[in-house]
Amino acid sequence: MSAQPQVMRPFRDNTRQRRQDIDSLTWATSSTLTRELPRVGYLNRIWVQLQATVALSSAGALHTRGAHNIVNRFKVNLNLGSNLLFDCSGPMAAVYSDLQQRGANVRLAGVGATTADADIYSAPVAMGNNSAVLTWCIPVALNNGDEFDIGLIDLQSSQTRVTLEITTGAPTDYSTNATTVTGTFYVAYEYYEIPYESDVAQPPFVIVRTLEESVPINAVGDVTYEIPKMGILYQLVNEVILNSSRSNSIDSQRLTFNRTDTIYNDRRWFTRARNRFDYAWDPATGIYIHDLWHGSNRVSTGDLRDAIDTERVSTIQDIVTVSSGASLGSSGTNNLRVGRRIMQVPVAA
Repeated sequence: MSAQPQVMRPFRDNTRQRRQDIDSLTWATSSTLTRELPRVGYLNRIWVQLQATVALSSAGALHTRGAHNIVNRFKVNLNLGSNLLFDCSGPMAAVYSDLQQRGANVRLAGVGATTADADIYSAPVAMGNNSAVLTWCIPVALNNGDEFDIGLIDLQSSQTRVTLEITTGAPTDYSTNATTVTGTFYVAYEYYEIPYESDVAQPPFVIVRTLEESVPINAVGDVTYEIPKMGILYQLVNEVILNSSRSNSIDSQRLTFNRTDTIYNDRRWFTRARNRFDYAWDPATGIYIHDLWHGSNRVSTGDLRDAIDTERVSTIQDIVTVSSGASLGSSGTNNLRVGRRIMQVPVAA
């Protein structure tokens, strides 16, 4: 008589969410700050806040990409950089913070309020010393809701090291007329307990990656970013920068398969309206979002109905059409920045 297969208990019912403060890192201009995450639990996401004093020689204006531009890059390295789980500029990381939940844009006032909460966002630009507070929520797993277990990273594995890397910019990356920055990054993380019972199913072996790349804009008309054949694509963010400033001077954005099959063809007004319906806030100037992970009409959750398996399509192109009347600056000041979130199942060596 053959043995009966073991019935595994669900992970969701046999774990516990935890949140812990990790450490603080002292600001240093144009430097790279690192912190290895504690070797405890399944990592879900990382929170970072910069509390800083920014001195301005006279009243200034925030960088066109926003105050979050003061961070040049966030990286979450798995095993000392052999796999980048997250690799985005400060502004793009702020966009992906916003995309984790409906109405999550911390730079805007909450329901019933008229100004942003100064405990999570403040970016003044007056002459003299200004107290700035900037907050990021860096996603590692798919989300913190129904699919919280997809993409969790086992921090307790002897083969796993996860390091947060923050590359800072110069004061003028915050605003014009900024001269000095002093402050502290505070880091916390959310994780789930690892059940030790042998009859509890463990999370699926999946890696979620959030990556940002850039292509130059050399002329008006179609600007094409060819999406790499890498995993399942479920979120795509386009950021248009013309003459070193975020710009709304586009006519449309499209996604095409095999160069001729247009899956999405959205004029600018349609993208703006759809993004407002999806997130309950208006994306910043120059930000246009293809959300392929919205099948249940909730942000960053649902099934894979609209996600794209990039390895099953020969060519996938993200095309933004820059308006014919757009004002382009000199070479190097015009580019399309593309952020994408993908899921991958690692292949054993």
